[in-house]
Amino acid sequence: MNLTKNISITILDKLMLNGSVDEKNYKKTLYGLEIIISALTQIVGLVIIGMFMDILDKMITVAFSFALLRAFAGGYHADTCLKCFMITLVMCIGGIKLAELASTSTVSLIIISVASIVLVYKLAPVETSHKPMTEKGRRKNRKRSIMILLTLLSIAICVYTISSIDKLYPALIITGLFMESLSLLVSQNERGRIDD
Repeated sequence: MNLTKNISITILDKLMLNGSVDEKNYKKTLYGLEIIISALTQIVGLVIIGMFMDILDKMITVAFSFALLRAFAGGYHADTCLKCFMITLVMCIGGIKLAELASTSTVSLIIISVASIVLVYKLAPVETSHKPMTEKGRRKNRKRSIMILLTLLSIAICVYTISSIDKLYPALIITGLFMESLSLLVSQNERGRIDD
């Protein structure tokens, strides 16, 4: 059993003793606690590493655009909190490095943006075993994913073209969105292997 689950069970058992949670909602509450603890652990970890590497502002920019799209598009889910954190860290640092390389090339950023649009349009939203969706829910999340992607891309591209100072931050938004769209592709390939 992983640490996140152990902590969640301990907290949930105390809540049950206080009468705050009944047995009927145990599994749902346990899953919710695991998600909250995992997210908080990741945020704290990313902030510490970002501060240590002196890239906190860049890390926050990539993670923000990544997370905003992920909320509705879904994506690859690792089976442990540690794997999830490591994948998120690699994607954030990868997004930063890609933005640093692409920020001086409008053509590169357009290619990355178009790739993100194609992947999100074709693959979003990705369902998980813990978060099954109805057809109506899928359509709703698909529209939201596309709206968020197009809104953030539009803002980033406008700032990129208007700004004469620093083109890195709009590029970070674009690469954060791209990293999330790659997560959709990885998730789709993972599901394909399981179905075979």
